[in-house]
Amino acid sequence: MKIPFPEDKIQHFVVHFACRMTTKPQLSAAERKSLIGALNDAAPEYFQLTDEESPTKSGNLLEFACQYPVRAGTINFPSLLMDPNSVALLWPINIAGVRLSTAHSYDTSDLNQRMATWLLKIQQIIKGIHYQRAGKIFEMQLGPFNEGDKSQLLSRMFSSDLNFAEIGELNLNFAPYRKINSQLFNLQTRLWYLQQDLGAPFLLGLRIDINNRNLTRSMEPSDIQRVWSEADKVISDYLGNVVNL
Repeated sequence: MKIPFPEDKIQHFVVHFACRMTTKPQLSAAERKSLIGALNDAAPEYFQLTDEESPTKSGNLLEFACQYPVRAGTINFPSLLMDPNSVALLWPINIAGVRLSTAHSYDTSDLNQRMATWLLKIQQIIKGIHYQRAGKIFEMQLGPFNEGDKSQLLSRMFSSDLNFAEIGELNLNFAPYRKINSQLFNLQTRLWYLQQDLGAPFLLGLRIDINNRNLTRSMEPSDIQRVWSEADKVISDYLGNVVNL
C-alpha cells in the first residue's frame, strides 16, 4: 500500500480484518475455552492476553490483546474483538506516532490469507455462525495540523470558501457505492477532527471501511480474501481523494 501523504503525519494506523456474521448472542463456556486454546496455539505471539487477563468490560463475547513496545514501555492493543454480530482481527502499524517493530509495511495484503484462516478456525469451533460480509477497515489519525492547514487539507471534501477558522469540530460520514469486478462495494467513510480551542493544533481522524455491500448467505475464506484484496487495491487512491496533503 502506497501512502499518498507524508509518513511523518501518521500518528495512528490500524487495519481491521473484519466480518459480519450471523448473530451469536453468547458463547458457552466450552466454546470460549476451545476458542481461546485454538487461537493461542495458532499464534501465541498475537493472541496473547484474553479479556480476563486484560479486562475492558466492553460487552464483547471475546477479546484478545497483544503487547507492543512503544518507546520506553509497552501497551496492550486489541488483536481480536468479537461481539454478537461481528468479529475483527486488528493489525496496528502505527500507535502514538511510533512504527511498531512487528509491522514492516503499510501494505497488509500479505496477511489476508492468514487472517482468513483464523476466521475459519473460529467458525469451525463456534457451530452455526456464517460470515455474510467482509470488510477491511483502515483507521488513521493524521497530524498534528495547524489552523492554516484546514483549507488545503479538506479542499477535496468542502468548498474552498468555507470559513474553517470558525469551525472547531467536524464530523462527516458518507459511503460511496462502487461496483468492482461486478460486485457492489461500500466505501464507508468517516472524517473528523475536534479542537478544544480554535487555533489549537489538531489531529484529523479517518476511518474507511471497504466491504461487500450486499450480504451473502455464507462466505468461504476465498470469498473473504477476495473482498480484502479489492480493498487493498483501491485504498491508496481513495485516501488521496479524501485528504489533500
